[in-house]
Amino acid sequence: MNLLTLIHPLIAKSVIGRADVEVTGIQTDSREIRPGHLFVCLQGHIYDGHAFVADAIRNGAAAIIADRKVEIPDDGVPQIVVPDTDKALAVLASHWYRIDRYDTKLIGITGTNGKTTTLHMIQHLFDQHGLKAGRIGTLGFRMDDVYESTRNTTPDVLSMHRYLAMIGERRGEYALIEASSHGLEMGRLRGCDIHMAVFTNLTHDHLDYHETMERYRQSKQLLFAQLGNGADAFRKKAVLNSDDPVAEEIAKHTTAQVLRYGIRNNAEVTATSIEISKDRTTFLAHTPWGEQAVCLSSSGLYNVYNALAAIAVCLLEGLSLQTISESLQGFTGVKGRSEEVNEGQCCRIVIDYAHNPDGLTAILQSLQACTTGLLICVMGSRGNRDRLKRPIMGRIAAQLADRLILTSDNPGEENPHDIITETLSGLDREQRKRCIVIENRQEAVNEAVNMATDNDCIVITGRGHERRLEIDGSIRLLSDRDLVKAALGTDR
Repeated sequence: MNLLTLIHPLIAKSVIGRADVEVTGIQTDSREIRPGHLFVCLQGHIYDGHAFVADAIRNGAAAIIADRKVEIPDDGVPQIVVPDTDKALAVLASHWYRIDRYDTKLIGITGTNGKTTTLHMIQHLFDQHGLKAGRIGTLGFRMDDVYESTRNTTPDVLSMHRYLAMIGERRGEYALIEASSHGLEMGRLRGCDIHMAVFTNLTHDHLDYHETMERYRQSKQLLFAQLGNGADAFRKKAVLNSDDPVAEEIAKHTTAQVLRYGIRNNAEVTATSIEISKDRTTFLAHTPWGEQAVCLSSSGLYNVYNALAAIAVCLLEGLSLQTISESLQGFTGVKGRSEEVNEGQCCRIVIDYAHNPDGLTAILQSLQACTTGLLICVMGSRGNRDRLKRPIMGRIAAQLADRLILTSDNPGEENPHDIITETLSGLDREQRKRCIVIENRQEAVNEAVNMATDNDCIVITGRGHERRLEIDGSIRLLSDRDLVKAALGTDR
């Protein structure tokens, strides 16, 4: 595409140099620049893209987009100066990938917990009914047999448009998107016309970034506020968890029609007769489309909420309640979310991504209800993240688990001992007597396995599906499942 054509939609720009050049791609990382690419300088939290202009030009950049005039080693390379390169990038991505050409419906899911499971439930239901859907979220991008891992739950705006174009090119009817608070606040969904927005819940998390729960709520709310304000907005839908107090505030900030789901408060999609056992959950779903018994092959009250959200979305998209119920029985869960590890051991072992207070409470309460022996929790607190939740999570684990083993969980640039000490500060004297501190995560899992007997349950929290593990300052590709297999001696 010609650069003049590409930048035409930018209403405030200053062109320095001859801009009548051909552009073969758009990049924000100077290391990824190839001959003919346009380099967009972004101001990040750590690095400033303007400092890498010379590197981009050496790699073949055909032009530069910046928010100020920069010194460049080649006067023949044009630069376009704009007020805000983040917003300009969204306009360029939209113009380059033209996702508006496709009929793909975008469904965005936001909330502290439950986004990934709800998304996968919806995709499973769509797949069972012949509706073609791609997904973008914590577990990466997938469309048909194409898979890419993603650095963030909600990828940057350029990657987002590229993924949506790939879904559209493959005639995807739906794109299911996990919309994180970071992604929403940083504008990673700019230019994405959301068809339906889903809210799961809002609890303590990410306050290292948002600083207050109010700012955190406002970030989540952006997904619903951006559904539009014209007549077309009335065709859009907002699916809200009525049991979360934030839901009504969100409802006030969207012009879309609202469908509520929940268990305790007034909702159009709700559940009664809930029965939860070790390996299944049953309930009666009540909806404006009728009533239906539902059976999930997973445990936990939180999965009832995830299922209600998925049911609401699928009903709005025309699926029948009976076929939704039948298909949900075949949903086997998500990697790293209440994932059972069965290597022939005597005790039950579960891996879960719980990395915030609400998520940790949910998984521990669920396992506590169906464990006749000891509930043993192996947990740590992530480095370079929200420090306020560390003692809170330590206290929760000590209250709900019979035995607690505190360990490391990717400390990053922080001292692992200091992180564990902060987590330990939430425990009282009696709780500390039931707590063991083992900094090395493999050794902590080994101790839990050696401690457990027939009716006990071990839950290892914090990492879930993740494979990057920092041990003693070095990065290893090792999952918690790998740690369990090593502890059991079944990794050979």
